Amino acid sequence: MINSSLIKASLTTLLDGDPSARLFCEGLKDGFYQTIPLASDILRPDQLEELPISEAAAIGMVTGASMFGIKPIICFQRVEFGLLALDQLVTNASKTKYLSGGKLTSPFLLRMVIGRGWGQGPCHSQSFESLWHSIPGLRVFMPACSSDYNDVFNQIALTDSPVITLEHRWTHGIPIETTVGCKHSIPDATIFSYSYNSIIATRVSRLLSQHGVNVDVVNSPHFLSAIETVRDSLLLSGRLLAMDLGPSFLGLSGELITQMVEQGIVFKCKPLRIGTPFEPASACPEKAQLHFPTASNLFDSLEALLPHLSDQITRARSVFQQSCMGQYSDVPGDFFKGPF
Repeated sequence: MINSSLIKASLTTLLDGDPSARLFCEGLKDGFYQTIPLASDILRPDQLEELPISEAAAIGMVTGASMFGIKPIICFQRVEFGLLALDQLVTNASKTKYLSGGKLTSPFLLRMVIGRGWGQGPCHSQSFESLWHSIPGLRVFMPACSSDYNDVFNQIALTDSPVITLEHRWTHGIPIETTVGCKHSIPDATIFSYSYNSIIATRVSRLLSQHGVNVDVVNSPHFLSAIETVRDSLLLSGRLLAMDLGPSFLGLSGELITQMVEQGIVFKCKPLRIGTPFEPASACPEKAQLHFPTASNLFDSLEALLPHLSDQITRARSVFQQSCMGQYSDVPGDFFKGPF
């Protein structure tokens, strides 16, 4: 089973178990990347609602519905479409509890997909994680693996706030047994990552450990929950590499480094950041490969952080490169069927 099947099964269980739940989507019959049930898959088909292409109206509708006992899950095909609903998210949904003195709440789950590969280009390969995290009252998740996705769906019953999940398209095809994150008793360095970056970072870290280099990988589906774990790792390693899915300029990595400095972490060398350039991605596969964070960027940065281990890192890089021979840069693996 892969993550898309897990998500579909979780939503099916949720809808069948709770008559007050509703799933709203633009393009129900398309299956939303095989992650939502069809009408024939659930007990009460009327719990599935087709949305018009009006994102602002859709968020206004589910905000009001959630105040009166409906439990909405709403799906936007791309994270960029959420920009059209910013007024409703910022002015209404995120503030319901505060504007009503706690008498009303608006818990719902908004799923938005981050595109990459197959020519997604400037308009459909953005993530805007800094934007969503800057809105008080929203809980933002960026899952990488099955346990992260399970955490997202568990939030529906645990929070009275809107939950946003930014789902990288390439994480949908990851096998559910895939785990992310690495922890060592004596780490040489610490990597902070989230979403698809955690898949890359974990693969690199596990390979490095076979060559005598111990790198912790702290996966962060929910940014605030990772701060303490990063601090504990840095107290041992003193060396930080922070990865952003989007631009590092004003990114989560900068906030993390600030948090560590304020908490008194003493770095053995200056922290490093990896992210995209502060410009839109290209639709050209060769140029896109240079735009997004890659394993090569990780190896370069780790060599800068750990110059005394450069020989071991170089050997691990060579093994990694050989394993990637013949793979296309805009397709993560055979599981990915595109074009979206």
